[in-house]
Amino acid sequence: MNRFLLLIALVLSMTAYGQEEYLEISFKDVKSSSAYIDNVHLVKNQETGFLSIFAEESKTTYGFQYDENLKQVAQLTSGGLKRKYKEIIGQVYDNDRIRLLQKNKKGTKFASILYDFNAQVTEEIEYDVDMSDQKFIQSYSKGGACYVFTIFKNKNLLRKWVFKLDGSVSHIDISLQEELVRNRFSSTNIYNLLTETQGFNTILKMVKVENRLPNTLEIATEESKMYAHDNGFYWTLDSNHHYTVLLDFQLPDLEPTITFVEKTKLNTRLPASNSFIVGNVLAQIVSSSQELKLNFRDIEDMESLKTYDLLKDDEITFKNSPILQEGSVYSFGATRKLEKTSKFLRKIASDKNGIALFKSDNGYRATIGGVRPQSGGGGFGAMGALGSIPIASFGAATMSFNPASFAYGSYGFTGSTRIESLFHNDFDHREGELPDNVFDEIEELSSKWLKRADDVYLIDDFVLFGNYQTNRKLFTLYKFQNK
Repeated sequence: MNRFLLLIALVLSMTAYGQEEYLEISFKDVKSSSAYIDNVHLVKNQETGFLSIFAEESKTTYGFQYDENLKQVAQLTSGGLKRKYKEIIGQVYDNDRIRLLQKNKKGTKFASILYDFNAQVTEEIEYDVDMSDQKFIQSYSKGGACYVFTIFKNKNLLRKWVFKLDGSVSHIDISLQEELVRNRFSSTNIYNLLTETQGFNTILKMVKVENRLPNTLEIATEESKMYAHDNGFYWTLDSNHHYTVLLDFQLPDLEPTITFVEKTKLNTRLPASNSFIVGNVLAQIVSSSQELKLNFRDIEDMESLKTYDLLKDDEITFKNSPILQEGSVYSFGATRKLEKTSKFLRKIASDKNGIALFKSDNGYRATIGGVRPQSGGGGFGAMGALGSIPIASFGAATMSFNPASFAYGSYGFTGSTRIESLFHNDFDHREGELPDNVFDEIEELSSKWLKRADDVYLIDDFVLFGNYQTNRKLFTLYKFQNK
């Protein structure tokens, strides 16, 4: 009887944390080496419902394929590509074949592996592409093609590379000048908006954001961001102090329209500013040491839905948390509370500012504030696999294959000054306690585990969390509701 009660208690505790075992993969019969599994990648075929899983160790990749009922139907092993191709940036697939596209660190060379689960073979290709005078921006995968976008240096000219399942690659050049003329911004240089100078190098940063998950200011404060939507994707460029430059890439051509969305003006010459997209909402933040303004817009017509104006002597009437400062040198990395609005505004005026927005069934949750780059430290979750280096320092294309991993990796790890706010669907402020989100529940489940190949995946409308147990050669995916 005692064992029965213990079992019931265990089941109830698992349910309370939202834990549900989704899939187990045993490597006992396929993996003979003692090397660790470092990374695991998931690809869901939206047409067939098949799920393909690729687990990487130092020199070998193991591929598994599951049908729509999560029954394993195939498995194969690949020796992998040369070590210089460190990052998966996209995929192309049909029923039984998946080609994973990879790039080198600089984004100047590309290669791919074809996994043919039916024929039980793999095929590696290194592409002969001319990337001279270009810089890699980002990638986008849709069914039968993986698109890679580059930009020519100091020009308003994009190149769209198209990688196909058969191993072929082609390209089309896209001039942005006509769109700039249409907007009466013909002198704007998109290349300059995308890049920044660091020492003797020109760095291009474009962070791919999974806005269906909670995001931290570590991500939201990046000036150039990419968001997938139902028929393509957006780019937002916020290095300009007066406008958010919005590029909308629509299938099938993926040739962008450009919109210059005016930012609210402040009585200062160079305010900090940024934006964030969720669904049909573009949120903009502009701030100085004296004032902060928020503007929530309908992305279809750019009409304002709601605005908030905060002065340094005001009470913050739209916050649901204290003002928190994390990673302060004065508090030895701990989190402390600030009492005055003036201190909040002064802190974020000297940092990169931003707003991270998350849509739930009850409305929206926003994290508002600024981030000062940190020299080191650590956080939970995917940071265990990445080491004690701030995830934002990994640069432009980090996590370009699985941006959910970026959101998870930065969660709980940010040197920020911030407030948390809840809003109704019309962006009127909503009172109440801040609820736990899916990352809080994942940490509750896994906080005492040895972190090996930990990662998060957004599949359909739910979240999967994976963990590899080295001693059992077992990788387990746990299912969580995204809330």
